[in-house]
Amino acid sequence: MPPKPPEKKHLDTTNSDDIKEAFHRFLCFISQSDSGMIKELNEQLDKITSGSLRPQAPQKIHFDRMNSDDIKDSLLSFSQTIEDLKMQARHVGQVSGWIPAAGTCQRTFICNREDLDEQIHREKLPAARQKFYTRKKNFADAPSDTLPIVLETLAASINLLYTRTNEFQEFTTEGARLKDVFSTLKTNLSYRASFTRDYSNRLNTTVIQRYIHQFIYDLQTDFDKVAGALSEFTAIGIPAIRDEKARAFKSLTNILAAATLFSGVTASSLQMSTALSNPNNTILVVNALWFTSLTLSVGAALNCVLYGAFVRLSDMIEPLISSNTDTCRRPPWITWWMKGSHSFLLGASILTFSAGLSVFTFSSDQAIYTPYLTITSMILASAGLGAILIWILYIILMVPKEQLEADAIRPSSDSIHSGPNKVFFFYNGIPIRIKNALLPSPREQNVDEEEEITAPQMSPNHREHELADQPKAKNTAQGKVKNVNIDPKKEPNPDETDTSATLIKLIIPGDPASEKNEFGSYGTIRYIAYSDDGKWLAITCAKEELYYDVSWTTVIDAKTLQSKKEIHHGGMAVSEFLKWSPSGKKLIVKFESNSRFDIWDLDAEAPRAFRTDEGDIVEDVAWFDENAILVAERSKFTKMDSDLVAHQVSILLLAVARQ
Repeated sequence: MPPKPPEKKHLDTTNSDDIKEAFHRFLCFISQSDSGMIKELNEQLDKITSGSLRPQAPQKIHFDRMNSDDIKDSLLSFSQTIEDLKMQARHVGQVSGWIPAAGTCQRTFICNREDLDEQIHREKLPAARQKFYTRKKNFADAPSDTLPIVLETLAASINLLYTRTNEFQEFTTEGARLKDVFSTLKTNLSYRASFTRDYSNRLNTTVIQRYIHQFIYDLQTDFDKVAGALSEFTAIGIPAIRDEKARAFKSLTNILAAATLFSGVTASSLQMSTALSNPNNTILVVNALWFTSLTLSVGAALNCVLYGAFVRLSDMIEPLISSNTDTCRRPPWITWWMKGSHSFLLGASILTFSAGLSVFTFSSDQAIYTPYLTITSMILASAGLGAILIWILYIILMVPKEQLEADAIRPSSDSIHSGPNKVFFFYNGIPIRIKNALLPSPREQNVDEEEEITAPQMSPNHREHELADQPKAKNTAQGKVKNVNIDPKKEPNPDETDTSATLIKLIIPGDPASEKNEFGSYGTIRYIAYSDDGKWLAITCAKEELYYDVSWTTVIDAKTLQSKKEIHHGGMAVSEFLKWSPSGKKLIVKFESNSRFDIWDLDAEAPRAFRTDEGDIVEDVAWFDENAILVAERSKFTKMDSDLVAHQVSILLLAVARQ
């Protein structure tokens, strides 16, 4: 049975004995309560803590300070209220602490997952649809095969341009690079045209649209490289083609003169042999050989004239060949006949005349030693030619074909401008190497003029663009999509056994040109940025470790090339790009995690890191002024001050577009 409540008794608040007795009775009442009542009170407190049972507001009752019961009830009510507030505060504190902790764990898990394997990272579905999805109604007017047809037409045009460029004889590095760029771009366009044709009925799906957007960006990069290669080829390759044509015409003129002169010699000899009074069978053989030699020499002269006319009329003939052939090029046998027939016919004419001359010396009434002297002179005169023929046969049989083709493409310093040119003729894999040293070297005449040319002075902004193209190497992976690199391939160095530890060197153009900084210990250079005033150069590097990647950023004095500050970016972050403030005192470091960037004040010890809420993707970061930045996150942008505190409401780009 529950204990009986104490009897009511008048309490005098001015008497200390009465107050002590009231507290003593209260403690006795609490101590005499059974465990069931205490358990029930605990359950009620748990319900209040969990939120299922809210404590009711105390009812307003009359309070008499002279009544002991009212004082006791007030103390109990106050104690209960304090206990309820304590439990509610504890519950609120737990909830407010768990919510950001859970969000932090989620973002940390996402970042770790992206760093461990980039392939499992996928954008959220709404963002992917917003970027790459196109409604079906947009495909109502255009046929599904429009994109494949455009890509195939572009590939055919690039192939025609490659064919036309390949028909010119110029052995320079710029020409070889341009042909390589054309060939690779044609292969890429043909593959992507076949892909879009196979999936033409699914062009409005998200996956296909994503791939199309990706390879269109790659094509933009490829065409930029084509433009650069064309610019270099225009500056060096076209003058080389003109010089080569001039040398070809000069060679044709020399061969034509030699054929004409030899025809006259043969005709004179033939006239002498036919004027004999008693011709025997041997003289008839001599006449037949010399008639053949005369015919071959005349044919060599005619082919020289024909080839010269063909070269002059090539601008009119080539379009006719392109429109009436499948390969858009003339047959190989025509090229071989035009370029090699005159030399072959002239050589055959000389051999035939020499054979007839040898027979004539034996058949005529000459001294006994005359035939032997004639044959010995012929052997000595043709010894060099025989040695060259034997050497060419040895090269064809012993040296691989790839090495011959590699020897044909020489650097610009060893091109036709730097010395006597070696002209190559390829027909069915058999090269005929001719040493052409009839003309003086054009470079020898202009050596003094070239030595006076100095390198132009470059501004800091121009140097920024020049340097950013050289060391910035970013590895891209497009899953199972075929991607052919359009850059010219370099031969690997056998001494470099570990490609991952290759030393990265930064060469600063200017005076002196030998100054350089090495960043091999930092990894691979990812981005370089000059400050607007040209005083500072910021370089960010990334290095692959065993389980994660690390990044460094260093600031260098642009004049002395001495490092002023450097910082290591923690958290398995890989830097993406750098941006200087207008004053050149602050630096933005953007990372590939898409939700983090740092602002580095050069006067501060460490940069301030910023990560977007809820893992929003940061598309770009730019300086608004010295003390404010603009942050673009998917469909909104936010203006922040230098302390990364947003003081302007985010504006939806959709609302701006509607206005």
